[in-house]
Amino acid sequence: MNEKVSWILQPTVEDAYNLLKESLSKKRFIIVTGLCKVDYVGRAASKLDWGERVLLIKQDGSLLIHRAKGFEAVNWQPPGSIFTIKQEGGLLVIKSYRKEHQETLTISFRDITLLTSLKLVDEAEFEMHLSEDEMYETISSNPDILEPGFRILSQQRRIDAGVADFTGYDNQGRYTIVEVKRRTVDVKAVKQAYKYLSGFKGKGASVRGIIAAPSISSEASRLATLLGIEFKKIDLSKCVAAHKERMKTSLLEQSDKST
Repeated sequence: MNEKVSWILQPTVEDAYNLLKESLSKKRFIIVTGLCKVDYVGRAASKLDWGERVLLIKQDGSLLIHRAKGFEAVNWQPPGSIFTIKQEGGLLVIKSYRKEHQETLTISFRDITLLTSLKLVDEAEFEMHLSEDEMYETISSNPDILEPGFRILSQQRRIDAGVADFTGYDNQGRYTIVEVKRRTVDVKAVKQAYKYLSGFKGKGASVRGIIAAPSISSEASRLATLLGIEFKKIDLSKCVAAHKERMKTSLLEQSDKST
């Protein structure tokens, strides 16, 4: 086996078995393409009849099966899965087992087009930059990102002076208007927040104004203090972590529905 990459084009079942067995023992990244069927038994049960698909087995023990269309895996197993392989009736049978949930995914290959075994090295830190919509959704699901105890009343609410990103109540019950920025707050953003705030105060309402962002320029900070608008620093790492958790929960829910 080549230290970096090994591959076999249209292997026999025996050749595929030997390379796959060695690759699994060495925790390599494995790609198998070919005609297969898939059976899942666990929290539910599912069957996928014969079709040409791509199987990925990653170095952490996770597994994904992709069809020719769509970006989501049709079946998958998380990291730490236990694998067994065998030759059975002219088929290459791969089983992935999760002990914790008693789940078994069985992939039977009848005809293999390509088997590739790689040793990938990737130690780069993943930096995720949220879009404005993703940031709103994350804050909406996790209002404590703004400040502990904050309760969101509305999102993207149209008011006399425009559209407020969030309205709600702080932990002392004060009505609050929040303007959220993904980048450094400038003077223009402060003026925008003040316009929303003054519209309420002009009607004699008691209202608190917050502008939330990763940072604020010194000039904007001075103006915000002068106009009585509070700046709340948003920790982007917390936003990203919360967004990832939300996406993971969503994928798990989709998986439960499909099985």
